[in-house]
Amino acid sequence: MANCEKILIAGFSGAGKSSLLREISRLSPEGWVFQDLDQLVVQKFGDPTRPLSDWIEEWGWERFRSHEDECLKEWLASPGKGVLSLGGGSLTEENLPMISLQAKL
Repeated sequence: MANCEKILIAGFSGAGKSSLLREISRLSPEGWVFQDLDQLVVQKFGDPTRPLSDWIEEWGWERFRSHEDECLKEWLASPGKGVLSLGGGSLTEENLPMISLQAKL
């Protein structure tokens, strides 16, 4: 992990992303940030005391995906080293070029 700035863990619901994120965070060197994209979306646009499913129902999938894209772009552009867990639906044709660009920087 020492040569990477940003690592994305992608997978569908129940694939084990959160478990992997927790395990990696226990073993990682200092200075790394470990976050979940769903939590970032709710922190920025919703109320963290309500479950994500409530927000998706209220916003609808299109608005949720828009919020998700915005948070992903902000996270990728933020300074520092980090690992982000994101659902498979986050990897769209629109944001893959941005993710690839970040990977090359």
